Amino acid sequence: MESCGSFWLDHTVEVVLEGLNFPEGLFWSERDHCIYFVEWAGGTIRRLRGSRAEVVYRTDPGSGPCGLCQDAEGFLWVTLYSAGRLLRLDADLRPAGGVEGYRGHRFIGPNQLVLTPSGHIIFTDSGDFEEDWRMGRPVGAIYALSPGGELAQADSSLCFPNGITLVEGGQSVVVNEHRRNRLLTYRVDGESLLDRRVLAGLDDNCLLPDEHCFELGPDGSCADGQGNVWVAHYGGGKVVAFSPAGERLGQVMLPAGRQPTNVAYDPERGVLYVTESELGLLYAVRPGR
Repeated sequence: MESCGSFWLDHTVEVVLEGLNFPEGLFWSERDHCIYFVEWAGGTIRRLRGSRAEVVYRTDPGSGPCGLCQDAEGFLWVTLYSAGRLLRLDADLRPAGGVEGYRGHRFIGPNQLVLTPSGHIIFTDSGDFEEDWRMGRPVGAIYALSPGGELAQADSSLCFPNGITLVEGGQSVVVNEHRRNRLLTYRVDGESLLDRRVLAGLDDNCLLPDEHCFELGPDGSCADGQGNVWVAHYGGGKVVAFSPAGERLGQVMLPAGRQPTNVAYDPERGVLYVTESELGLLYAVRPGR
């Protein structure tokens, strides 16, 4: 199904699932023709087909699954935020290795990840919730894992880097610097991220109590069929669309829930899916008819 992509102009928002335990990590699998997502607090990976979301894998208790991507072999990679590692699952969804740290140091909060056309997995390592998110310490990093298993640090000293989205056919990547409420963009060159610049800032309209407004910021994101970047504005109760050049195109307010965590675009149905953690919801945003 081909979509106009202009959800912000005319759309419907429907609840697909409820009762989820901090849903996150939405990911469209072109290979499997379905949406995958995780429950960060529930320790599950789920596969959505239609309105059914079956549990396909359970992580160790407390490991905190956060982001997902799929490599050329069909293996799923999942970031385990609380366990500080990346886990690889084979085609039968059995553990098949992973990565636990960089130069002898365990990751401090691996979050979201993407697979580049060259086969590199680029992922954010956000930091911890207490000092790094709450206090805004610039200790977050971005890493690139080569197809051969070599790990490189692509950037550092970021304030809780979170969502990450490939644009321009994989030639560039957009990284959400959550704690600074802005989007960064880089040119992708293998394991290197070059020419960092600020792509756009988000508004400061926070729906949370004043003492929690430090949480406001861009969480997960995705690109739609026209290459526009959709950003889940955690604490703002909405998803916001930007052009690849950083122009703010519009937004979709969620009917309920102030904490959207991630988005994924299903090109076969022209639907934008949104996870919301405060109420444990999965939304479908459909273009108007």
